[in-house]
Amino acid sequence: MKTLVLFMVFTITVFAGNLEIQGGHVKAHASMSMDDDINIYHRDIQADISMKQNDPLTLKGRFSTKMNLFASSNKSRDENMKEVIEPGKFPWAAYDIECVEKVDENGNYLLHGKLSFHGVKRDFTMMAQIQNDTDSLSIKAHSDFLMSDFEVEAPCLLFLCVEDKLEISTEVTLQK
Repeated sequence: MKTLVLFMVFTITVFAGNLEIQGGHVKAHASMSMDDDINIYHRDIQADISMKQNDPLTLKGRFSTKMNLFASSNKSRDENMKEVIEPGKFPWAAYDIECVEKVDENGNYLLHGKLSFHGVKRDFTMMAQIQNDTDSLSIKAHSDFLMSDFEVEAPCLLFLCVEDKLEISTEVTLQK
């Protein structure tokens, strides 16, 4: 019986490992009419991700980030954006990976899941480049969405308006 229990513990450890985040960042890009683009960025990403049998197709879990940590090169504009995305009311954005689809043999995948942003959860797919090394897994993913789909009204100041489309990208390295 003791041998069976040890075998099961070893098997679970080898075939269904949680991945620990080593580092990464999230970027968001929005265009503005008649002004510079807005590029916001931060490095505080949390992850609860698992993968079975060293296979990226089995990735499941959640990436999340605090909304009040995003910053651009314009602090005044950051404050205006924070008024719109309301990090006090909606402190987290999260992406739940539900299914991974291999696109080609060059490490390109589609990550299918749910994006939770501004209190709204929607189906969301990201294009990803996944590098599966011996000790780590690196994910570079990108997609875009309309802020209005998440009940966020793009801010305007006189004739300068942020466009509704928000492009997001993330790079994360996970240790096996």
